[in-house]
Amino acid sequence: MTPEVELIPVLELEPGAWKTQERECPTSGGSADFPDEWYQYWVECLADSGLKGIEPIRKGSWLVPLDSLTDDSLQSIIEKELEEDSDEPSAMCGGYVLSVGERFIDPQCCCDLGDIYEWVAASEHQGAEWAQVWIGHPWTHVRATDERLEFAELSEEGVPEDDEPLVTVQRSSLEAKVASAKSAQLAFAARIEALLARDRDPEFAKTLAEAQSGITQLRSIEKAVNENE
Repeated sequence: MTPEVELIPVLELEPGAWKTQERECPTSGGSADFPDEWYQYWVECLADSGLKGIEPIRKGSWLVPLDSLTDDSLQSIIEKELEEDSDEPSAMCGGYVLSVGERFIDPQCCCDLGDIYEWVAASEHQGAEWAQVWIGHPWTHVRATDERLEFAELSEEGVPEDDEPLVTVQRSSLEAKVASAKSAQLAFAARIEALLARDRDPEFAKTLAEAQSGITQLRSIEKAVNENE
């Protein structure tokens, strides 16, 4: 049976940014080995700032699917982003989770919603050689075998030495999921704009929504790529 392929847009909600009181993070070990402990810590930190009822993509993760956020939660996230990026708003931290059956590739440190173009480029990759896919650090690599795309284990090194891919997908499946993710990104921008427009100038709301959702960044990259072709 062919495993299901998903490319899920997510936000990263780092617990330390939301806690309002001293909380000890779990000392038993990493989130991969102790997901329940890290999940509880994450939930309590978010609750300090009034973010409740939010569920991560899996226990132990700080990544939250965009479509699972309520308007109240999203409003709080928008306001915090404005506090931290008051001079020049940028794309929200997070990215896109590639899920293939029981295996997945999560966005890593320094990745954001504007990095959807990396998945566009990955879905179009034609060569049998490994090519970097920036998802933060560590990152992954992609190579093509006929109409299959293979993704390597995450690493901060150069060309992967391990020839065994972490996940393999059909190109057509990834292309369809990339298109869906871009549509979800547009829908997310529309939600941000609607929330901001309640008490802000409509033009400002639109500009900020496009920046926070990563659309401004995506358009800039697409323009540069088109100019170089």
